[in-house]
Parts: sequence; C-alpha cells; structure tokens
Amino acid sequence: MLWLNGCVLCVNKTADVCTVVMMEGRECDNYSLLLQNVTSVLCLGNGSKELVFYMSWEYTFLYYLWTVATPTVFALLIVLGTVGNALVIRVITSQPAMRTATNYLLLNLACSDIAFLLVCGTTSAYNFVSSSWAIGNFVCKMTHYVMYVTNYTTVYTLVAVSFLRYLTVVCGSKTLHYRTRTNSIIIVACIWCIVMLVNIPTAVVARVKTYENYTYCGMEPSSIRPFYVTYFVFAYALPVVIIGYLYVLIISHLLRNRSENIQQSRQRNIRASKVVMGIVIAFGILWLPFHVQHLLANFGTLPKTVIYELFRVLWQALTYANSCVNPLIYNFTSRDFQKGFRELFACSTFMSRLMGVRRRSSRRGILDSEHTTIGLNCQRKPLFFDLENKEEQ
Repeated sequence: MLWLNGCVLCVNKTADVCTVVMMEGRECDNYSLLLQNVTSVLCLGNGSKELVFYMSWEYTFLYYLWTVATPTVFALLIVLGTVGNALVIRVITSQPAMRTATNYLLLNLACSDIAFLLVCGTTSAYNFVSSSWAIGNFVCKMTHYVMYVTNYTTVYTLVAVSFLRYLTVVCGSKTLHYRTRTNSIIIVACIWCIVMLVNIPTAVVARVKTYENYTYCGMEPSSIRPFYVTYFVFAYALPVVIIGYLYVLIISHLLRNRSENIQQSRQRNIRASKVVMGIVIAFGILWLPFHVQHLLANFGTLPKTVIYELFRVLWQALTYANSCVNPLIYNFTSRDFQKGFRELFACSTFMSRLMGVRRRSSRRGILDSEHTTIGLNCQRKPLFFDLENKEEQ
C-alpha cells in the first residue's frame, strides 16, 4: 500500500493485473481523470512525487524486468566478476615472478572490483526485487560509502598504472628506482586512505528516506546535485583526461623510437601498453552511460517510458560488467597471464586427483612417464609479465 498526496493506492502486485483503489478527496481528482483510459497502473517510488501510469502489458514487462531478469543478470555478473578477479589475485600471489610493481596495482584493482560487486551488486538487486528499503539506515550508509570508495579506488589505481607505464616506456631506466614493489604498496595504501577519508561525507548524507509510507535509500536533497557533479568530475572526467594525456605521450614516444637496437623493448612495451589501454577503454565505455544518466537526472529531463527503464537497468549492469572484464582482458592480451591461468587450472586439486586416478588405473610403464610430464608442467615456472621490463622483476 502506497500513500501518495493523500490518495491510498492499493496495488495488487501480480504480473497480469494492477488493482487500484482510489480514496475520495479533492487531491485524487486529477488521478481519477488519468485513470479513465488506463487498464492498469504501476506506482513508482524511488522518492518521486509523480505517479507513472502504464498499460497492462507495460506493467507485465516491467514486473518481470525488475523482479526476475535484473536480479538474475546482476547475480551472474557478481559470480563471474568475483571468480575472475579471485583468479587474478591467485595468479599474482602464487607466482613469485608475477609480483611486480604493476601487478601489485592490478592486484589492488581486482580487490576493489570484488568489493564493489559483492556490496553494491547485491544491494542493487535487492532494490529491484523489494518494494521498499527494509534493511536499515546503517546498511544504506555503508552501501553508498563502499560503492564510491571502491569506485574511486578503481579509477585512481588505473591512473597509477598508466603513470607507471609512462615512467617505464618514456623515462626508461632513469626511473627504475621509483618503479619498485615497495612503492606500489605505498601507492595502494595512499589511494585507499585518501579515498576513504574524502568519502566520509557520502556516508553522512546517505540515509533512509521516506515518502509517505514508502522508504528508500537515498541522499539529502540539498546534497544530490553538488555530489553528482563532484563524482562525475573526479571519478570519471578528470581521470580519463589524465590517462588519455599519458597515453598520448606514450604512443608518441613509441612512434619516435623505431630503431632496430630497441625493437625488442619497443615490442614488449607495446604489448604491455595494450593491456592497460584495454582496461582503461573498457572503464571509459562501460561507465559513461551511468554518468550521463545521473547528470541528465539532476540537470535535465529523463524519459518516463518502458524503453528507458530497460536501458536504465542495462546501464547499471554495464558498471558491474566493468568489474568482470579485466580478467578477460588479461587473458587475451597478456601471454604471461595466460600461462598463469593455465598453470593454475592444471595444478588444481581436481586435476591432480584426476591425474592420480589415471596413473593408478593404467599400465605403469606408459602412464608413469605421462604423469611425470604433467607434473613438470605444473611446477612454478618463472613468469615475466608483459607490463614490466626485466629490471623491474
């Protein structure tokens, strides 16, 4: 039951019908006029002071979109992103040669992506399924806080990775003493500390809000516009400009230096730069619709149509998809990550048990030698990640 402008709307939440009972009163006259040619009505909350009326087929579509399709897609993205980034963490931490300055930054990126998916993905799915926020003010504040902390951490980790690539490619050995694993750990710690401090106001202004008897998780009205302008500038526009400028310098340097003496180093730098550029481009593309939508919501006009609701869900799903694509980018663009993933699966407990069963169930003379070969492939081989020069190992 929703109370809106003095009218009681009793909504039967089934897929085929939306029964509406209007209270008598002057406040309800306009709504009664609108109801004359409408067979079904859906009342959208989310803090809106407007009623949005849909025909029955539209309500059926939105019902299944919000309560079935969206949570299912979000759940798949959460599982895929968590598993993929966990594999990245495992590959980097289990291979001594993978523990390089850049890889420590990518490790931090994977951790922030997992936190973003687990906290924000689950609460977003809950928002679509539930008709009202019922999990408390503290969860509301922490959800907003973690979402923006992890997002800012991801963005400025990408800036740090891009700057490290600039030092490696353009400055070369002159900056070798700066490009160390210790400095990467310090950078990661600084990013987290600064981001956690500057986002404290986010937890302050976030709260459970009530419109009549409908509750939802939002922000103080006076804080919404300045907050989203700040968020767009410092979590998207400014980092993208900085990263773009760094890669213009990197590409210009690679184009100017084509001598045969440095051809091998140049090819290695090109491969490494492709990895980072793939991550950055994916971030820029997948987060852009989300930022555009929020800017239009606060400074423009958003359409109130079924098609827009479909795209709104899609744009939010793209932000979660961004946390899933990085492991795929590593696998398709880095030969050393490919080796790491293969060895990780080959040396898993399941595969080891499978090999043991094959060995015991076969003739000793033939499969003993085969098992020995497999065992050699599962040893920890030195890996040299494309993102680093050999002197950074």
